[in-house]
Parts: sequence; structure tokens; C-alpha cells
Amino acid sequence: MIKFAGLSKIYPDGVQALQDVNLEIQKGEFVVLLGSSGAGKSTLLRCINGLVKPTQGKIEINGIQIGAENNCSLRKLRRQVGMIFQQFNLVRRLRVLDNVLCGRLSYSPVWSSCCRFFPRQDVKLAMSCLERVGLKEKAYQRADQLSGGQQQRVGIARALAQQPEILLADEPVASLDPKSSRSIMETLLEINHQDKITVIVSLHDVELAMKYARRVVGICDGQVVMDRPITQVGEKELEDIYGERPANKETGGAGLFREIEYACALSRVN
Repeated sequence: MIKFAGLSKIYPDGVQALQDVNLEIQKGEFVVLLGSSGAGKSTLLRCINGLVKPTQGKIEINGIQIGAENNCSLRKLRRQVGMIFQQFNLVRRLRVLDNVLCGRLSYSPVWSSCCRFFPRQDVKLAMSCLERVGLKEKAYQRADQLSGGQQQRVGIARALAQQPEILLADEPVASLDPKSSRSIMETLLEINHQDKITVIVSLHDVELAMKYARRVVGICDGQVVMDRPITQVGEKELEDIYGERPANKETGGAGLFREIEYACALSRVN
């Protein structure tokens, strides 16, 4: 379980990214953090794996408080938390396989990591992760030879190679076309179902959230303004998150909310 208690974050320039966040996420949940750009979603995710240190409050993972342990314990804790980034964060000049093996760095001695020497079982695991995301045949290509959607799949494979208990995805589809976006979200949902891994995805795309989320946590100006199962999310709740009706580029606001009603109906059936 992940527990946030009174979590706040103020950056050195005075920007308050989070304000008194109290939240619990149970093991095995698929949760979407929904909100506009700059709402505080990325900061919340980065607090979970210790990339950002809260100004106030605390986070616990399975009863262990992040930031209260020594460096060795923090390294061990971070093994449990895989991270998928918006801009992929791959070493573009390295092979795809080498990028996935980076997910094993916390398990390897420093000397072997520097020499890019990994045990045979780690290489086998990395190949199986690539197979899961449909890229096994790309293992020996350079990462910069892949499309954006393929590079994000490498990022997912790298996170899976950590064998994490929690998977964080920070705007994982923001740089992708609609088809690739749906494919990535379906992959994350499949991982959640098959591996029972807790998955937390930050999105600002309402339609994707309504299609794939099981639970939606709405964030506005650094505060949690809504926390509901997808079956209980409608127009009023979205207005609480965005402050107004979010517009759909293709169909306009009315068209979007017709799609939302349809998505809610489907989720109730399922």
C-alpha cells in the first residue's frame, strides 16, 4: 500500500506544487492521476520514488517511510518502484537490450554496471521483457532507430526488468500519436491485470482516462479535488478538476461528454 499523509511540496522558486495531499492506493490498483499540465501530478509521482523530497508530510510504501531510511534502504526501496517517463529517458546511442538492462542496475555491483557486464539470467529477463512489449526482434538495434511508440515500449520493458511492485507512468503518451497512445495504455493495463502490479498513470487526456482508468484521482493546483471509481466520474467531477468543461478538439465539449457517458456505461457493465 502507498499512503500519503499531509504531503506538500514548495519548490525553491516559491511554486507550491502539492498542498496537503492525503491519499491511499492499495496493492494491485490501476489509478489515473488526472489534471491539467502543471497541476502537480508529476511531482506527486516523483515523491513516491524519492526523486522529489516533500517539504512537509510523508509517504509510506508498505509501511516504510520514504526519506526516513538510509541510502542502502532507499536503493532497495527504489527497486520496488519502476518509472516510465514522458520523454522515454533512453540512452539513444545504446542498443535496445542495453537500455532494458539498465533496469537491473540496482541489483548489480557498481563495477559490473560500469563495464556493462550483466549475468546471463539478467539478459534472459531483459529479453523476456522485450518480448512482452513486442520488441524482442529489436533487441540489438540502437534505441534512436525506433519510433516514439517503440521507444516508450522499451521504457516499459526497462521498468519491468526491475521486477517492481509499483509502476509509475508520468504522462507516458503525451508525445505519441493516438494509435500508439492506446497501445501503451493497453499494455499498462495488461501488466496490471497479469502481474498484479500497482500502476499509477498521470494523464491530462480525459478521453484516455475515461477509457482505461479504474479509479481516478483528480488534481488541481496541487490538491486532490476528486477521488472516485471511474463509474462515478461525470461532468461535475471533471469540472472540479479543470475548473470548466474540458473541450474536445474534434467534437467539442458536448461530444466529449457523450463519450464520457458511454465510457461510464461500459465500465458499469464490466
